Amino acid sequence: MKSGFLMIFLSLWILEGLSLTGAGPVQNVHLEPSNSSIKNPCFEYSSVKPLLDRLLQLNMEVIGKSNTLAESLKALQSMLSIAETEKKIKEVPANKKGEEIKTTDDLIREIVEQAKEPNTNFENESSNEPNSTPLDLEIQTESVELSESNVILPSSCRRDLANDTYQIELRGMKPFYVFCGSAEGNDSGWMVIQRRFDGSENFHRYWEEYVDGFGDIKGEFFIGLEKLHIMTTDKQHELHIKLGMFNGSTAYAHYDHFVIGSKDDFYRLENIGQYNGTAGDSLEQHLSRKFSTHDYNNDSLGNRCPADESGGWWYFGCGQSQLNGKFYKDGQSKKSNGILWGTFQDYKWRTSLTTVEMLIRPISS
Repeated sequence: MKSGFLMIFLSLWILEGLSLTGAGPVQNVHLEPSNSSIKNPCFEYSSVKPLLDRLLQLNMEVIGKSNTLAESLKALQSMLSIAETEKKIKEVPANKKGEEIKTTDDLIREIVEQAKEPNTNFENESSNEPNSTPLDLEIQTESVELSESNVILPSSCRRDLANDTYQIELRGMKPFYVFCGSAEGNDSGWMVIQRRFDGSENFHRYWEEYVDGFGDIKGEFFIGLEKLHIMTTDKQHELHIKLGMFNGSTAYAHYDHFVIGSKDDFYRLENIGQYNGTAGDSLEQHLSRKFSTHDYNNDSLGNRCPADESGGWWYFGCGQSQLNGKFYKDGQSKKSNGILWGTFQDYKWRTSLTTVEMLIRPISS
């Protein structure tokens, strides 16, 4: 700044000298002897010009260094802000319930993008106020709200959650809601995949409806064959089936390795593992059978059970069970097409179950 004032002062001084020497009309000019010296304005300017040029050069250098210093300060402040943000992220618990936290890469990317934007208020922000910086990018990660795409969802029901609906996500699928419940007593962490209890939902459905799933997860529903295939092939799952009759009697069947094949294999019942329970084993006969519906009969014995309002199932000459059969409120079917589990009903095929719940859970490591 001082060099700028000095240059202006010298310029004004020279211009004033030039004005004084050239002012007024030429009158009464007297020639002095040859040895007298006459002031020459051009001569004076030529002698001062190198000094002015040097002062101008110094002023430009000072301005250039000032700009460079400002840019360096801005970059340092941006780096400091990034470091502070990374520290804050590490201090936030990764499993804090109910909060959605951005990844470190996302936060750093936002800071870098903001640092690239032109800062028109740099001079005002670089005042002497305490804690003021050109890039005040301190981020409170605990209050950041994120879209669902940034949240990592589980692929099954957690064992520490109460019985309710929760959102999960499977590979190759959009997130969806499931009902997490208990098998027996407080044995939690089970996902309900099918439920019957009041006949409010029609289970005499087309093939694609069984593939995708249908119904209300808080009421009667079937979760869908494709979801079952992904879950049971990605991790080993156990299957628990709860059964009830019109007279109030209940029983259960448990299998320790439940696996459903792919769509190309018609969602074959590939494995059920070992059985235990009180209802008897009425699923073993259906092992290795393809899934069938009334419009897609894959029963190798050609039986008409899928077309007789019996719902979709892994039929083999009808077989010993069909938990998606027609619902009869009084527990009595008209033509053996009700909800069946032969060993629990003493093979009385006109008796129809009134409550069913199928649940799966990953085997804990």
